[in-house]
Amino acid sequence: MSFQVRDEAQREAVARYVSELPPVTNPATLVDADPAAGEQIFAMCIACHGPKGEGNQAVNAPPLAGADDWYVALQLRKFRSGIRGAVPGDAIGPTMAAMSMAVQPDMVDDIAAYVHSLPR
Repeated sequence: MSFQVRDEAQREAVARYVSELPPVTNPATLVDADPAAGEQIFAMCIACHGPKGEGNQAVNAPPLAGADDWYVALQLRKFRSGIRGAVPGDAIGPTMAAMSMAVQPDMVDDIAAYVHSLPR
C-alpha cells in the first residue's frame, strides 16, 4: 500500500489523517494474566518507558500504555528468544533484549496485562 503514496504531499496527508484518529484500546485478551503482579515487574521498565508507560523519545523507548496485551507479550517473547534485538546496527534492540531476559517467562503475560491497563 505504501507504494501507492508517491509524493511528500500525499505522505503528509496520510500521516496527518492517521495522527488525528482517536485512540482505541481493545479489550484485554490475556485472561489468566495478573496486572497487579505485572505492575511490580514493570518497575524495571520505568527508566526507559516511563512510570505511566508514556515512553521516552530521548532514549527511543516507545509509549506502551494501553497497547494490546497480546502484542506486548509477543514482542517480549521475541526479544527473549532473539528474534528481535539481534540485527546488526540496531543500537536499541540489544538493550531491550537484555532487559527482557530479566523477566521470568511466566511473568510476561502479567507485564503485558499491566501495560494494557494503563491509560493512553
